Amino acid sequence: MDDEQRKAMFAKKNGNGSKPASNTVDSNATKVSKPIPTPSRNYNDIDISEHNWGLEIVDGKIEKIRLGNWSDAGWNWTINDQDARESANTYLIRLSDSGVRNDFLKKAEEENIDFNIFKKQIKENLSKPLADDEVSDDGLYVLSGDNGNWKFGHDDDGNHTSASDGFFQDISNDEDREKIEDESWNHFVGSNYADWLEKYGSKVRKELIEMLDSSNTFEDYFNKLNDESFTYGILEDRVMFAEQDYWEAFHKASEALNKKGELSKDTVEMLGL
Repeated sequence: MDDEQRKAMFAKKNGNGSKPASNTVDSNATKVSKPIPTPSRNYNDIDISEHNWGLEIVDGKIEKIRLGNWSDAGWNWTINDQDARESANTYLIRLSDSGVRNDFLKKAEEENIDFNIFKKQIKENLSKPLADDEVSDDGLYVLSGDNGNWKFGHDDDGNHTSASDGFFQDISNDEDREKIEDESWNHFVGSNYADWLEKYGSKVRKELIEMLDSSNTFEDYFNKLNDESFTYGILEDRVMFAEQDYWEAFHKASEALNKKGELSKDTVEMLGL
């Protein structure tokens, strides 16, 4: 068989000889590559460190919270791990009425911080037994006046004046009033956070849980925390609680002075001694 015969047979078997058979692979053909899958971002993982606040969330758990800075704010509040989770509400309460509130809300939207992580954690915290410390109560210490009220007594003067005006409103004898005022300090005990928590803690917790349930975003919750009806109710309870201590001191002072015969007849009758 000569060359021409072999070419003819090959052409007959493979068509016209110019194209490869359908079951052959053209090594020069353009290949369409499949995209390499990349792992999707875990939006539950957050690591933000701003000048006046910070937040770390890992695997849907709050791991670190921070407010303030030493350089210009002059204070710094940073806690980690379980303490951070137990203080989730305290963190949001302080943020909600702070100068970095808007910055936090903006970042929360940009970084897609899941409000439900906080909501779930706070509700878990608020379901635990009441405890009179700054962490376990998760927010109540801050709402009831924070260190300014419970450690430094910033509200004491106003509470004393208000209680005094109420107690002495029907006593016209200025000398008797001055005696009772002076003697009252020998009987004044002063309110403390543990007593306030026992009296009002459950009530405030219930309100907070209702606010959380009706909030879908950080901004929703911030607005509810700063709603006048809520803040005024907290303040009113706190003032009444503090005034009660002064009233008790005034009453005990009046009794002591009456026993010594140092009050006028009109004052004794007015006070029902």
